[in-house]
Amino acid sequence: MRIDQYIACQQQPFLSLELVPPRRGGSVNDIFKTIDQLISYSPKFINVTNRCNSVIFKNCKGKPVKTPLNNKPGTLGVSVAINQKFNIPTVPHLVVSGMDKFELEDLLINLNYLGFKNIFVIRGDQAEPDTFLDQNPDQYQYASSLVEQINLMNQGIYSTSALNNTPTEFCIGVAGYPEKHYQAVNFDYDLNYLKQKVNRGASYIITQIFYSFSTYVNFLKKARDIGIDVPIIPGLKPITSCSQLYSLPPRFFISIPTELAKNLESAKSPQQEWEAGIAYMNDLINQLLDFGVPAIHLFTMGKNRSIKALLDQINPRLVK
Repeated sequence: MRIDQYIACQQQPFLSLELVPPRRGGSVNDIFKTIDQLISYSPKFINVTNRCNSVIFKNCKGKPVKTPLNNKPGTLGVSVAINQKFNIPTVPHLVVSGMDKFELEDLLINLNYLGFKNIFVIRGDQAEPDTFLDQNPDQYQYASSLVEQINLMNQGIYSTSALNNTPTEFCIGVAGYPEKHYQAVNFDYDLNYLKQKVNRGASYIITQIFYSFSTYVNFLKKARDIGIDVPIIPGLKPITSCSQLYSLPPRFFISIPTELAKNLESAKSPQQEWEAGIAYMNDLINQLLDFGVPAIHLFTMGKNRSIKALLDQINPRLVK
């Protein structure tokens, strides 16, 4: 199932989920437990996140040597395992940072052989320059370059000069930032980069998390005004404690609406904080559904209790 084709034939919004692979040395059974608790809500696809390598120093003959290390490997393996066990389409994230175009092409060929039809492309957080390994001239700086490469592979055009290549059939999803990417010069610049990804072949957009209905509406309007016409799916993460009011903004570079902050801060107990957060998120999701969004994409982050509480309330409005 290509996600763009599924969206095009739907008259009612649907649910999708996002999962994080276990930490290095962890068990995929933790992922299975999460899905077991949420599968009854009929998610139509599951994104599996990826991240670029960090850098560690290993001792080599008495000298420190920079070595790449991914603290949460296994995106491809987890995606295959979910698909096989639950028969739910999975969408692996592909990270631009840390891989060159030939390595990415090899990975895409493997994904194609495994039957994947959907890829979600992100640049990945970049480390400070002095912690990078030596730069490869064939590495990409922006997600749009990988989107273009995948689109060319869909036309049978590979990075090598071989002829008669078999075209792939990938549907490409990309990220959008309703409050702009933290490294963007301004909101308009960021939107133009998003348009570039769409122009190069992206078929749909999932947003970074946000907590204001007007933020999504403004983002959608400005995107449409500059010619971005692909579906834009709101990405949401429940906020259910006062501590998240202060941990989420610096982590995701987002704003928390005053109403939500006051509701949480006026709660008399952790349970009341949780209830206030769920009530606010439920109202936000219903506003989005009334507005006509194509889907609701929930970032689980292993917090199944809050996800289930929301889905119990909104599930009747979603495609089964």
